[in-house]
Amino acid sequence: MRDAARRGVVGPALIVLVLSGTAPASAAIYGVDDRLEPYQAEAPWLALAEDAVVLMLDPTSFDLCSGVVALTADVPTVGVEQMLCPGQPFADQPSLARCSATLVEPDVVATAAHCVEDDSLCPTTLFARAPRFTAPGALWLPGPMQVASCRRVLARGQGVDVVLIQLDHPIGPAGAPLAPGLPGIGETIGAIGFPSGMPAKVSTCTVQARVGDLTRHGCDLFRGSSGSGTFDSAGRLFGVHSQGPGDYRPEGACRVPTVYAEDGTLPGVTDVPQFGAAAPIGPVVDALCATGWPGAVCGRRTTCGDGTCAGGETEFSCADDCPAASCGDGVCQWETEATTCATDCTFIGCIAPPPADGAPNPDASPGPGADDPGDGGCASGRGTGAGSVLLLLGWVAARTRRPGRCRVHHRR
Repeated sequence: MRDAARRGVVGPALIVLVLSGTAPASAAIYGVDDRLEPYQAEAPWLALAEDAVVLMLDPTSFDLCSGVVALTADVPTVGVEQMLCPGQPFADQPSLARCSATLVEPDVVATAAHCVEDDSLCPTTLFARAPRFTAPGALWLPGPMQVASCRRVLARGQGVDVVLIQLDHPIGPAGAPLAPGLPGIGETIGAIGFPSGMPAKVSTCTVQARVGDLTRHGCDLFRGSSGSGTFDSAGRLFGVHSQGPGDYRPEGACRVPTVYAEDGTLPGVTDVPQFGAAAPIGPVVDALCATGWPGAVCGRRTTCGDGTCAGGETEFSCADDCPAASCGDGVCQWETEATTCATDCTFIGCIAPPPADGAPNPDASPGPGADDPGDGGCASGRGTGAGSVLLLLGWVAARTRRPGRCRVHHRR
């Protein structure tokens, strides 16, 4: 069953709120907008959202400089970011993600290759467990140990928009199970991701067609959903969201979601179906397994001492295979290096780049455990996996900090 899927054949924080990729795959609404919060969804979608769904984190939306995961004071809402007209669904939710992804092992994610176009982008890419609403107005954020940097690209599809990435440490209990094959036309599937960057949403739909190796579907997805896991009705991963039509259209001075008919046509514009498309994960898993990867995704058991840091191993559980983190190794170990290692972690925004001439940097973070009086106490520390509970009166109250030396990275 696992081989068939690979071939591609047929501790957290809780925030209580008072709410009012380089070639990103768009999508749209088909018929009625049926996007759901994970807590509103039936099995198996809730469990997948809790344990396996991952976002490619936008560092400009998060304050990652104090040892906990919190929203920045100026994180934009989806409505503002997308210039939406009043009254649109989810418009008051925060925009947090650049792309979507799914764990296939505790420290390996699958996403769309166009989300990480080149391997050189790996060192400046962060992933985290899915921010999601657990009840009306209650937003769950990942804890510190549920955020990780890209350690290396393991396998990249040849003509398939899928990439497998190993993280610098495990962030989930296990990976999503692989499907035994691709779903048939008319079968129900689900996609879980971050449309327009908002917290995780679930959309179910049916397979409409198979075009080459792409599975065409009518799930309600948007930019930000690129890389979303696409699952069969049993919750088994068969692909990632790769392509879709335009997601918003202008309406006067603002925008609204593009709504296609259930048959994929756009009334008054085109009678040619315009469906989203999922790329198969199977061929890329095959390529990884052909290298001898000793992980569960290949049906193998990782053994400490086999020479490969895999299967959720860390420097603490298997020092023989997993080298200890060190500043300058090209991997930003966010939890310990975000405020201390400019060489690896400048992109997070907690520490200024080292001066080109090697002179002391007056804007560098004061280091772990120290408070920077210039930013209102931007303390650094290891933090705990449990995170914290914040009571907010709106997004502007989210971990508000005065501008200072700790935040040097700004939203593009």
